[in-house]
Amino acid sequence: MVPESKPFLKLVADDLKSHADVEDTLLVFPNRRAILFFNECWADEYDKPVFSLESTTIQDLFHSLSPYSVPDEIALLIELFHTIKEIHPDILGVDPSFDKFYFWGQTLLSDFDDIDKNCVNAQALFSNVADLQNVKDFSYLSDSQIKVLEHFFQTFSVETQNEKVKLFARLWENLYSIYIAFKDRLQTKEIAYEGMLLLDVIKKKKNGEIDDSKYKKLVFIGFNVLSRTEYAFFKRYRDSKRAEFYW
Repeated sequence: MVPESKPFLKLVADDLKSHADVEDTLLVFPNRRAILFFNECWADEYDKPVFSLESTTIQDLFHSLSPYSVPDEIALLIELFHTIKEIHPDILGVDPSFDKFYFWGQTLLSDFDDIDKNCVNAQALFSNVADLQNVKDFSYLSDSQIKVLEHFFQTFSVETQNEKVKLFARLWENLYSIYIAFKDRLQTKEIAYEGMLLLDVIKKKKNGEIDDSKYKKLVFIGFNVLSRTEYAFFKRYRDSKRAEFYW
C-alpha cells in the first residue's frame, strides 16, 4: 500500500518545527488563505496550545516597507486625468471630460502598473512606441479598440489614416513625460499605484534605505510565478543569506 503523501504546507510545518530560530523568522505567503491553512498545520504539530508564527502576505510586506498607500482606482484615475490636463491638455481635446477619459485611463494606468512591476525601462519603452508615427498600416486595430479611440478622441476618424497617425503620435510621444509627472504628483500626496509602490521598495532596499532588521530571517512559502519586482526582492534577501524558500 502506497503511503498517503502529506500536503505541502504540512511538510513545511514539519520542517520548520526543527528550526531553532523560528521565533525570529517572518513567514511570507502569496495570500491570506495560505496563512490560514499553514496555521492549522502548525497547530497540528503540537499536543498543546502554541503561539502562531508571525506571518504576512507578500503584498502586505511590501506595503509595510513603503511610506505610500494605494488608493482605489477611481482616485488614481482622477490624479492621472489632472496630470494630463495640466501638462498636455491638447491630448484630452477641446472639452476635457473625465467620463470620456475613464476607460482609456484604465488602460494607461494598467500599462504603468505593468511597467513598474516588471522593472521595465519606461523611457526606452516609450521612445520605441513613439515610432508609431511612422506606421502606415493600422488594420490591426479591432472594432472595440477603434470604438474606445472614437469615444476618447473627439476628432478621431476611422476613415482618415493620417488622423490616426497624428493622434497616436501625439499620445505616444508624450507618454514618458505623463508617466514621470503622474508619479511625481502621486509622491507629493504619499500615494501610489501598486506597481509604483513595489518598484519604490525595490530601489530603496537596493540603496539600503529600508530598515528591516526586526527579523533575522524571512521564509518565503508557496510562490510560483513571480513578477520582476518580486524576483528582485527575493534575490536581495537570498544574497544577504537572510532568506529560505519552500516551493
